[in-house]
Amino acid sequence: MLPRRPAPARSWHLAAAAVQLLLGSVNLAFWPFFSEAGMSAVGYVTAALHALFALLQLHADYDEIDTKSQMQARQVSRRRVEGAVV
Repeated sequence: MLPRRPAPARSWHLAAAAVQLLLGSVNLAFWPFFSEAGMSAVGYVTAALHALFALLQLHADYDEIDTKSQMQARQVSRRRVEGAVV
């Protein structure tokens, strides 16, 4: 059984996206080393994966913002309904 944990804070998604962008940019900065070693395909794959992971982290951050705003809207509508019923 997995322990129940709260969802990660928004800042963690942004930090992870920043790290992935940093790693991807380092791959591009050291591209001549990939070329000299004859490993250009590895460079393409790792750079693309870092970009993909950064986009996934940003997407997770956006979903968290969207989910929180939907929850707040539901709470407001419940309060209005409860106020109208009373």
